[in-house]
Amino acid sequence: MLLAHLSDPHLPAGALAAGPARALHTALGRAAALDVDAVVITGDLVEHGRPEEYAVLREVLDDAARSMRAPVLLAAGNHDDGEALVVAFGGTPHLAGGAVTHYGVDLPGARLLVLDSAVRGRGTGRLGAEQLEWLDAELAAHPDVPALLALHHPPAPVGIPFLDGMGLEDAGALAVVVA
Repeated sequence: MLLAHLSDPHLPAGALAAGPARALHTALGRAAALDVDAVVITGDLVEHGRPEEYAVLREVLDDAARSMRAPVLLAAGNHDDGEALVVAFGGTPHLAGGAVTHYGVDLPGARLLVLDSAVRGRGTGRLGAEQLEWLDAELAAHPDVPALLALHHPPAPVGIPFLDGMGLEDAGALAVVVA
């Protein structure tokens, strides 16, 4: 399995969207050239969580889809608005056909579990009890399938001070579920 991981495109709307949209399109094109099994974009998909920004993201993804066979899966970050994300992409393959911002996808040889660690208005992330229970049930339902977790906020220190300051508040609870 070959998975492409992108993060933080921070797409704006309007005149400022051209540069970031072009950069994301280029990255998706490079992933397509590698013939990946999936692309996951782990948050801060847009700059302010506005519907018009998700419309820009939709244009980029629709255009890139012409050259890609792999799904492009989306995870929410602290700049995203989960409700607006679901309005824009609910029912599409970008959210695994569902209407929630945490979901599972079967890939060749593994199951990708996309988590929503976004807490609107805060830099740090949190999964919360409901999502951790969902994750526990997903892992228990597929005990013999390797699982990959995708989320925006680092669940462990990465050695970059500003990122370590924006980590996952309930990382300990996540570690218990994963263990």
